[in-house]
Amino acid sequence: MASLSQSAVIIMRSLTSRLIWATTAATTRFCFLSSSTSIANAMTIPKYDRSVLPSRPVPWINSKTTKGQESPSIGDGKKILDAPRLIGMKRVGAAVVSPNGKSAVFSVSEYDFDAKKSNQQLWWADLALASTLSDAELEQHSHLRKLAEGKQHDWASLSSPQFSPCGTKLAFLSNRKVGKDQEKKSSVWVLPLDGPGEASLLAEFPIAVGDLEWTDHGGLAVAASVYVDQEAAEELAKKDGKSPLELTAARDKALADDDALGGLNAVIYDRLPIREWDRWLDAKFAHPFYVPVEDGGMFNASKAIDLLEGVPTAVPSGAFGGSEVGYS
Repeated sequence: MASLSQSAVIIMRSLTSRLIWATTAATTRFCFLSSSTSIANAMTIPKYDRSVLPSRPVPWINSKTTKGQESPSIGDGKKILDAPRLIGMKRVGAAVVSPNGKSAVFSVSEYDFDAKKSNQQLWWADLALASTLSDAELEQHSHLRKLAEGKQHDWASLSSPQFSPCGTKLAFLSNRKVGKDQEKKSSVWVLPLDGPGEASLLAEFPIAVGDLEWTDHGGLAVAASVYVDQEAAEELAKKDGKSPLELTAARDKALADDDALGGLNAVIYDRLPIREWDRWLDAKFAHPFYVPVEDGGMFNASKAIDLLEGVPTAVPSGAFGGSEVGYS
C-alpha cells in the first residue's frame, strides 16, 4: 500500500511539472502531457471577447471620424453619451476669483484625438459682464477669453491658477521646459491680465513643485516632496547653505545614475506602511515652502523656507489630502 501511494505521488509530481498552457483559435485548454500520452481538453474555458478588457481610450477614434459627426440619437433630440462624446467632453477644473470679485480664472482639460493627449488650458471669465447676459448670450461665451494652453508648449501642464494680490497678474504652475537642459518640471509662471503679453518664468525651483498659493502679502507658497530621513538630517546639519530642495535634487540625480549604483534598485523598510495606493513609499514627504517677495516684486527660489524642515510628515497629506492653506 505504501509503495502504491509513493507511486501515485511520483506520477502526480511528474504530471504537475509538465503542466502547460495551450491556446487554440477556438478554446483555451489546460493540457497534461506525459511521455506516452496526451490528455487534452482536461478543462475548457470559453473564449471571451477581448473588448471587455481594460484599455486606453478607443485608439481608432480621431478627429476625422468625430468632428462634425453626429452621435446616435435616442429620440426627442437627445444624443447617446457614447465613447467619442464622453472622451471629447471639456472638463473644468480649479477656479479662482480675482481680489475685486469682478473676474475669475479656471482650468479646462480637452482631449485631442489626433495627438492622443490632453490639452490643458486656462480661461479668464468676466463675471461683471456675465451678470448682465441672458442664458442664450452666456452660451455664446462672449464673457470668456483663453489665456494659455499646453499644446503650444509641447503639451505642457497648466494648473493652480492664482491671482496676484493686486489682481493684475496671474500665476500658475506649468512643466514647460526651463533651464539650459530644457528640463520639463513644474515651475511657477506669471501672465499679465491688464494687457497683451506672454507668460514668463516667475520662480524655478531645484525640483518640481505643486499646490501654488499667492498670499495676500505677496509671498508664494508651494509644496514639494523632500527627503526627511537620517541621511537628509545629516546633510542639513552640515550648514553648508544648501536647502532641502537643493539636497533633494542632488540626491535624486545620484539615484538616477544606474552606472554609479551598479544597477542596484532596492529599498529596505524598517516599519509599516510601505505602500500608498499605487506607489511605494520612500523617504520623501510633501512639505510646504514659503518664498518671500523681494524688492521689485521678484522671487528668489533659493530662499524658499521649508515650514516643516526635518519633520517626517506630509503636508498636504497624500491620499484623500488636498491643498488647504490658511494664513493669519
